[in-house]
Parts: sequence; C-alpha cells; structure tokens
Amino acid sequence: MRNNNSHGLNKVSLSKKQAQVTKYPHGVQQRIVFNSFADGAKTMLQVQNLTGVKRSTICGYVGRFRKKGLIRAIYKAPCTVTGNKAFYFKIM
Repeated sequence: MRNNNSHGLNKVSLSKKQAQVTKYPHGVQQRIVFNSFADGAKTMLQVQNLTGVKRSTICGYVGRFRKKGLIRAIYKAPCTVTGNKAFYFKIM
C-alpha cells in the first residue's frame, strides 16, 4: 500500500486486526478514520469496529473534522451495534 509520494503513504484501508496490531503515526490513523466515513453514514462505534481505532480517539478526530466543516451529523437513530440512539456522521 505504498507509493512514491513524499510520505510513502497512499489511501490506507486496513482490516480491524491489522489496525489493532500496527502502531500508526497520528496523521495516518486520522486519515483511516476519515476515510471510513466515506462509505456512508456511520456511528463512531461502527468506525471503531471497522478500523480498530479506539472510540475515544475517533471522538476527538470527529470533533476536529466538524470544526473544519469536513464532516457532519446526518441523523440520530438507533446504532446497529448497540441499539442505543447515536449520531450518524458522513463526509460532506
């Protein structure tokens, strides 16, 4: 998953197990979380299950993305994982 750009990183998409085993630099982990919202609206728990990144970390990233206007809450509905009401976020 490498190319010849300045950081040697390309769009990263990894399995949950790979994300848990590998230690990512801060920017790469943030990109993984951001790209996970590209497939459609998801809750933070769904992104955690998809990427292996801790939900508390995802919450911080989502806050930054929202301040920059990159992502927004589309609706609030029961989460498919827990059944509790949660916000579903999507890239603008």
